[in-house]
Amino acid sequence: MKKFISTSLFACSSLIALAQSTSLSEGGCGTVTTPQEIQEVYDFVKLPLSARKTTGSDTIPLTIHIVGDDNGKGYYKLDNLFKVICELNDHYAPTGFYFNVKFPIRFINNSSYYNHDYSSGFTMMTLNNVNNTVNMYFVQDPGGNCGYYSPTGGAVAIGINCGAPGNSTVAHELGHYFGLPHTFYGWEGRTSANPPTNPEFVTRGAGANCSTAGDGFCDTDADYLSGRWNCPYSGTYADANGDAYKPDGTNYMSYSNDACTNHFSPMQMARMQNTLATKYSRTPTTGGATYMQLIAPALVYPTDKIYSNLTKVIWRKVNGAEAYQVSVVQGLTNRIETVTTDTSLDISSLRFIENNNYSITVTPLSGVNVCKTSSTAKSASYTSELTTLSVNDVNNSNNLTIHPNPANSALTVSMKDLGAGRYTLTMVGMNGQTVSNQEISNSGTGTLVTIPVATLPAGMYFIRLVGVGYSTVQKIMVQH
Repeated sequence: MKKFISTSLFACSSLIALAQSTSLSEGGCGTVTTPQEIQEVYDFVKLPLSARKTTGSDTIPLTIHIVGDDNGKGYYKLDNLFKVICELNDHYAPTGFYFNVKFPIRFINNSSYYNHDYSSGFTMMTLNNVNNTVNMYFVQDPGGNCGYYSPTGGAVAIGINCGAPGNSTVAHELGHYFGLPHTFYGWEGRTSANPPTNPEFVTRGAGANCSTAGDGFCDTDADYLSGRWNCPYSGTYADANGDAYKPDGTNYMSYSNDACTNHFSPMQMARMQNTLATKYSRTPTTGGATYMQLIAPALVYPTDKIYSNLTKVIWRKVNGAEAYQVSVVQGLTNRIETVTTDTSLDISSLRFIENNNYSITVTPLSGVNVCKTSSTAKSASYTSELTTLSVNDVNNSNNLTIHPNPANSALTVSMKDLGAGRYTLTMVGMNGQTVSNQEISNSGTGTLVTIPVATLPAGMYFIRLVGVGYSTVQKIMVQH
């Protein structure tokens, strides 16, 4: 297992050499708590309750960086990301922390960051960190570890193979970010045959050294297991007093398997609150997060076909949404998956195959709501045919409402939020024949227009509205 320490360049270079000899499959946490940092913990636990500066419920800005190789390949899956953030907020809810994703998600294409040593990781962080937020990087290989917190880089790096939903790596590394050591502090790289000079005793109360040894917290059990282990603990190793160790495999800062971990202790939570209030006092926080339900977005284009001259996905803005997760998939490898703050996405980089179906999903997101509750999904086929629609036509369609659709006897066209002036409203059949054409004087406050369709053949028609620097086209059906 590789560990990163950040007190000197000499220490970094020696640890990088160690990192090169270990495979990722053996990697655990790469964070090393320095003597200065553990002393800060020991000083904190000595303070009377009234002197411990803590926080209440805080929403903390979180900037996500997703790193791929030079060709933009190998990104961490967005579905995993948002599930992990939802789980993270559950893990930290008792601490009073809620992580608010700061959009946009930042994508970085750099192979030396994608698989990095400490030096490259430090460069990655210093060049890309967003000030006054918690910065988290998802990479393929963070120096041979599952993850680490870099004090000098001021950020956390997570290996994508260790950052899957159900794992506690993210919660663990952010624990380091907020000032927590491992529960087995002092035993790193040691075994029962080679104990530290000042090991923590199992006993609590009279004769205990839990506030000056180990992790410094007397409400976490003494722990000596610095390698990954399965819970529940079944060992028999005893401390210098002959008391058997009973390490707590449910603590996030232990090295037990992820499925075992489920909590921070009260003193650990107090320490993290203290770190936020002191070390990260410039990080803007707000009170408890206000959750807002987001509705599924209305997909404007494509409806049923993706035309060769308009390879885009366009949807309506959702109230309260700060970004949208969009995926367009055809087969196993022909796909686009991204997050955008716009209401349209260019998908021209896909491989388009005549008459093949493409699955489209658009999900609204906000910083306090990435736990997806509403999405719009549909399928559209590609055609090499050309469309007369333009992006402006599609984007402007929000100003034109047509009902009912399908229609039997008449259509009602509602114009809203359009400038005053003259407009032309035209209805055209699939054969290109104009079946209705009206000149309209719009006052700017809204106009209703009726189009009779009772005598028209059943089928598909286009409604086009043009005027005052504006144009849009919508598709309607006539059924009898």
